[in-house]
Amino acid sequence: MSRFGIPLWPGGDNGRVVMGNAPLARKDELDEFARDGMVVDRDAFEMLQHMGRDDILGGARLLPMPAFPASEQFMDSSVNGEARGRHVALDSFSVVRHDFPIFDLPKSDEFTPLCQFLDQDENPFGVSAWTREWSGGRIAVVPFRLGQASAERGLLAPLRKTQLEAMLEWTSGKQLPVRFGFDSAYDLKVVYRQHASGKRVFLGFGNFSLDDLTDVTLHLPLFAEAKTVEIRMLDDQGKWKSTESAIGEGGCLKLRGRFGIPDQEIRVYEIIATG
Repeated sequence: MSRFGIPLWPGGDNGRVVMGNAPLARKDELDEFARDGMVVDRDAFEMLQHMGRDDILGGARLLPMPAFPASEQFMDSSVNGEARGRHVALDSFSVVRHDFPIFDLPKSDEFTPLCQFLDQDENPFGVSAWTREWSGGRIAVVPFRLGQASAERGLLAPLRKTQLEAMLEWTSGKQLPVRFGFDSAYDLKVVYRQHASGKRVFLGFGNFSLDDLTDVTLHLPLFAEAKTVEIRMLDDQGKWKSTESAIGEGGCLKLRGRFGIPDQEIRVYEIIATG
């Protein structure tokens, strides 16, 4: 998930992703995970189902896909982020779509479908992603096996990126420490560190795409009340470059021109509130 800009942040508190056999290995902590909010992948869902954890799954069931899905419809939900209401063809998902499941959800206000798979005539096969909120916690479920490399073929896309960001914020009830503008910089690895002194952060970016990122929009909630910041960047020659920049609404910041991130390269930034 870090490949498309979900920040790696040791401070945590921004949602938990439970995948593969983790429910079995961390079975004594599952109630706590649910209370704090968690995103669950397809393998973790199956493990929870095998363990009989209907207290977490609420009676939801995994069903086989009746045929190859042709497209996916994102519902009009804030937990879909900027993807809400969008419709996307799955032609480029050929590596993973044969393995997609659908979910059968109980008729209850606890459940909210987020997406559904459609056939070539746009008839629905069933729910592909969903949330459950109940007195014991919050979960969001995705149809991918996050532990397998092939999942990247379906995840490295702007619509899925913005959905997963929104899922993490919804499950945790907190904003991510850094987000990107929709449809930009989605194949970008991010490391976030916040200085103990306050309005000062360190960011490490690895651009895995084949395109230079010369106009990147960052959203940094830490700077939501700031007016200006100093941006310091360590370039590929080991030299620091510095510039002043205004901060937009909600901590919006632009990295442009020579302060962008070239393809297949790493950049380190220090951002300090100055006004």
